[in-house]
Amino acid sequence: MLPSSLQVSIVTYRPDRVLLDRTLYRLAQAIAVAREAGVIRTVNDALIDNSGDRDNADAVVNLGRARFADSGVQLICLAGHANIGFGAAHNLVLHGSGANYHLVLNPDVELDRDALTIGVRWLDAHPDIGALAPQVFTSDGKRDYLCKRYPAVLDLALRGFTPTLGRAFFRKRMARYEMRDIIDNAPDREVIDIPAMSGAVLLVRRKAIDKSGGFDPGFFLYFEDFDWTVRLNRITRTAYVPSVKVIHHGGVRRAKVCAISAGSSRAASVSTASMAGAGSDADCVAVTGADGFIGRALVARLREEGWDVRAITRATHGDLAAIEPLQLVSSLRGVDTVFHLAARA
Repeated sequence: MLPSSLQVSIVTYRPDRVLLDRTLYRLAQAIAVAREAGVIRTVNDALIDNSGDRDNADAVVNLGRARFADSGVQLICLAGHANIGFGAAHNLVLHGSGANYHLVLNPDVELDRDALTIGVRWLDAHPDIGALAPQVFTSDGKRDYLCKRYPAVLDLALRGFTPTLGRAFFRKRMARYEMRDIIDNAPDREVIDIPAMSGAVLLVRRKAIDKSGGFDPGFFLYFEDFDWTVRLNRITRTAYVPSVKVIHHGGVRRAKVCAISAGSSRAASVSTASMAGAGSDADCVAVTGADGFIGRALVARLREEGWDVRAITRATHGDLAAIEPLQLVSSLRGVDTVFHLAARA
């Protein structure tokens, strides 16, 4: 079989430059190993910077040029535009490259030396599979469960917004959502037809991209990978291949809003939003309705877990019952997560 061609896209937004440099170093290493093995030939690496300012863009471009100088990898740098969103930025280079495979890669993911070699070979040998998710480890060596089953609203609230609390109170439920019953019981087993894969690192066949259309630009940040997985599974098959290994450092925390309505017929109503440029070094959580029964318990537990909690009550901030979560979060600069304990949906 002839060597395959590969396109890589990395979207950055004010990235941790040390982590980005490590990502590029490990990517260059994996490309070299795959080339030496005769698995891939031509490689294009696209760096798309969504930061919107020249200093960040120049830093990203310079890191890319330094890592891929004289490597035979064609480097494509796109910058100077506004923050158009994660999926839309990847879409700028997803289409029209003509490469056999496309690697979607976060700027905080380190590929194993033979990750590309094993991944491309595996897809070459399984033409019915359109997208591959690797085995992911955290920076401290623990397995990171990025392949998921289809989530319920409560699963999204627990996993996306309260990971520590979710593990404490809903361990069995979260284990099933994260497919631990399959992955932990047979760590080396390949799993076909993954309901939800992570956009942190994803190796996709060209035909699957063309048929599915890539990311939906309507998702600015969060859930765009879940949406794409759903559409991929309609036109092809997906796979978790644990022999392909990466390290995921987790990236920069984005602010999230969790709106929990006790009066709704559903268990919870969840909305999310990105607060570009808002975060802080500390894990700061704001809780509205902090003087209520649930609010007091939530504040106490979060503080026990070591979070910096900003309690919001009517006495200190007035009546918040009518405030929408997105309106609330826009005014909470420096807050990573907001628990909006709404009186009604």
